[in-house]
Amino acid sequence: MLEIDVQGAAQVVERCKDVVCILVLPPSPEEQARRLRARGDDEAHVRRRLELAGREVEAGERLADYVVVNDDVDRALAELRAIVARARAGA
Repeated sequence: MLEIDVQGAAQVVERCKDVVCILVLPPSPEEQARRLRARGDDEAHVRRRLELAGREVEAGERLADYVVVNDDVDRALAELRAIVARARAGA
């Protein structure tokens, strides 16, 4: 399991054919900004991340086998676990 950005995921998918790609998204750009600020990121970094996010989401959605919205950590974790279990079972 790798936690990587969209560009890295594209490289992995290109090289490995049995990859299951999961895109994990915040529920909204506003929530993403709130989370970045809460972890101590400065405003310049928050603005750069939000500008980049639109392009990354579009690319990630084209690449991903699954999209999980992290609006509730317990539900998102359960969804991720189910996806991984299905992948390991060969479904």
